[in-house]
Amino acid sequence: MINNLIWKKTSLILLLLISILASVSVTHAETYSFVTEWGSSANNGYYEYHPTSVVVDSSGNVYTIDSYAVAYDSDINMIKKFDSSGNKIAEWGPSGNGDGELAVANGLALDSSNNLYVAERNRIQKFDSDGNFILKFGYQGSDDGEFNYIRSIAVDSSGNIYVVDSQNQRIQKFDSEGNFITKWKCNVLDIAVDSSGYVYAASSNNIQKYDGEGNLIDEWTAYNFVNIAVDSSDNVFIANHNLIQELGSDGTVINSWGSAGNSNEELDYIYDLATDSSGNVYVADYGNLCVKVFDDAGSFLRKWSYEGTKGGKFNLPNGIAVDASGSVYVVDSGMPSTASTKGINSRIQKFDSNGNFIFKWGFNGAGEGQFSNPTDVAVDSSGNVYVVDHDNARIQKFDSNGNFILEWGSSGHGKGEFDNLGGIAVDSSSNIYVADSGNYRVQEFDSDGNSIAIWGSQGADDGEFSSINDVAVDSSDNIYVADGKYIQKFDNKGTFITRWDCGSYAVIWKIAIDSSDNIFAACNNNLVQKYDSDGNIITEWGSKGDGKGEFSNPSGIAVDSSGNVYVVDSGNARIQKFAVSSQAIEQNVNDEDNSENTVAESISDTSVEDAATDIETDENAESSQSPGFGIVCGTTGLIAAFLYRKK
Repeated sequence: MINNLIWKKTSLILLLLISILASVSVTHAETYSFVTEWGSSANNGYYEYHPTSVVVDSSGNVYTIDSYAVAYDSDINMIKKFDSSGNKIAEWGPSGNGDGELAVANGLALDSSNNLYVAERNRIQKFDSDGNFILKFGYQGSDDGEFNYIRSIAVDSSGNIYVVDSQNQRIQKFDSEGNFITKWKCNVLDIAVDSSGYVYAASSNNIQKYDGEGNLIDEWTAYNFVNIAVDSSDNVFIANHNLIQELGSDGTVINSWGSAGNSNEELDYIYDLATDSSGNVYVADYGNLCVKVFDDAGSFLRKWSYEGTKGGKFNLPNGIAVDASGSVYVVDSGMPSTASTKGINSRIQKFDSNGNFIFKWGFNGAGEGQFSNPTDVAVDSSGNVYVVDHDNARIQKFDSNGNFILEWGSSGHGKGEFDNLGGIAVDSSSNIYVADSGNYRVQEFDSDGNSIAIWGSQGADDGEFSSINDVAVDSSDNIYVADGKYIQKFDNKGTFITRWDCGSYAVIWKIAIDSSDNIFAACNNNLVQKYDSDGNIITEWGSKGDGKGEFSNPSGIAVDSSGNVYVVDSGNARIQKFAVSSQAIEQNVNDEDNSENTVAESISDTSVEDAATDIETDENAESSQSPGFGIVCGTTGLIAAFLYRKK
């Protein structure tokens, strides 16, 4: 009896608790619906780099023609310049017919001053080594100085220019200013000039040797060798689709290498050859989408490709920001830095709020407006854009059109120096906050890059940091720092206010704040979480995958003035946009004015005790000393739960 009484009273207590809970307001979580996406996956986002001509200057820099730009995408510059390791230094030659523009590019040549000559279909353009236009000459036609489809170009040590005028079946010679000197009849595909001024011309079935005036000196049979280059020792290199031969100046075969395939030593459709001052041979391996380098004995040294993406596509997108007009800026970081992929993209892309591409700027490098692994971006109220240039340990500032304004920072541990840069944010006064992750601190600067304040140190206590990834600012200029699985909140003087844990398995990559000071966190567990300014979670969404609303490493997040959320879905090489699909609803299960009476009614409802008694006296119940669980509905319509002990 005592035990039964205890269980009955326990059930009434539980009923009281449930009734109280039922009478309070319940907030239903917001839900966010997928709106749109843009970008493409890494597999189809690349354009294919098709090198069709290659030359090497006296400093070892390599210039190539990118024929993909010629054939498929006018948004891509045709001329790419690399250092000897394959890191892209510069590019130029957008599509067009104006000075410095290229309608098509068929061949390259360098003079002793490293000026670059580019052969178009019917004209020659001359640039300095930085891509600045110098002059042009040539028109379509058959008179002296006119061309009908240029196939190749070469320059001798005196700066004279030799041009294969293919459909006119001749070679024309010009001085360095483009003035016509002479011509001679021949039907060849490629030419090269040695240190003595002899001209070597490759046709489909032989190699011809001329003096500088076009007099034939020698010729020898070489079937299907259509590319030719000469090294500093006047050895001649010729190539067919997959085979390279080295010849002496008298045509004697010295060495040969190459076979069809895609391994390092194999070749797939050679388009051009060049040699450097050390005798190394550079091959435009068109079919394998790369440039390969061999020593003069034919041993493979290295290769590189340049698989960039056209505007509107991504290669490891990272940070994201939205300006006051709704334009979206995305950091398109590029591939990890390796010998064959370093320098891909390294740019900022600008879109409208629907994901329509507007323009892009930047490429790999350390100069003004160049980036090396950019990781985050922020925009101030004037539309100025601040970019975290991670590997160059600096912040760069641009106007909204991508024009460089200034830069600051260097690698180190002092004021204004950075170690492993994280995120960036701007407050209402256009002060800049930078997550200086490796130094376990936040640095504050004015909009000109002058240091204002520094706070933080390594540790696990309030106001200390262990793994800073990002920083954000609310409408009151409070500062939020993503620190591992925590978000920490500070005032604008760096004074600690509060922090909260975002989950045992979460690492917060990036954070953003909406106009109501709610905080959005992009987490490494493929979730987006939304918190109020005190750290109370409002909602979350996402899971691993490539469908709508699914993520693969969400590495950036931003919110526009309408509350739309933009997520950088890095692993899927896309941006996803979300909007609130239902607002929070306050629902009272019981009217607040009658809540006390309702609770009292629930407590005095005899049907609860009667139901418990019925269960205890059920003749079909099995005998047991274990506790049970019952559910009944009282006269108030509330569901009550109680414990009981079976007889």
